[in-house]
Amino acid sequence: MRGLLATSILFAFPIAYAAAQGTSVSTACCSSLHPRILAGIVTSEDGMPPARHQWVRAVILWRGDRPIQDGYSRDARVEARALDDAAERAGRIRLGAFYANRVHGADVSRDGTFLWVLGQQFTLPLRDSALVILVDHVDSASPTIDGTAHIAATLPAEYWGKVWESGDTTFLIRPRNTADHLRQALAISPQIQRFLDAR
Repeated sequence: MRGLLATSILFAFPIAYAAAQGTSVSTACCSSLHPRILAGIVTSEDGMPPARHQWVRAVILWRGDRPIQDGYSRDARVEARALDDAAERAGRIRLGAFYANRVHGADVSRDGTFLWVLGQQFTLPLRDSALVILVDHVDSASPTIDGTAHIAATLPAEYWGKVWESGDTTFLIRPRNTADHLRQALAISPQIQRFLDAR
């Protein structure tokens, strides 16, 4: 059995994986980019180390009217589990969740083709760009999608960390400052930068 050695630990995101035609789809939530903004991300990868290629498919920015916490309380666990079960029955991957007035998250199709946010369906780019969805007022009774934008699908190599194999052991160096790298990539879009500059 292969071993896994993590040489650095930075964060603990709920992560889900699905494989489709040699390409895997993964989701991670939530990275704090601002006291009022959390980010969820959908990524893909193919190949094996050291030739593995990773890229961003989508980013969801959830903005509250007040500072929001990543994660959710014990009281919200039943609601979160019900949403996870519904996504599983629908053959989807659940991206989330965090709690701000209610449990928030999104669903991704297992082949990475579609993303559902607040009941709206979006088609994800394959490789050339990443879709960014701006969700506002998540801690209110009526969250809204403020807009969408696109950024480059690539992020700095430092964002992804490093994985390599030696004998029967896989070594993993988890990335540092992932929120900073993601924020820099998002800030290229003036529309997204305005959203991030929440006051």
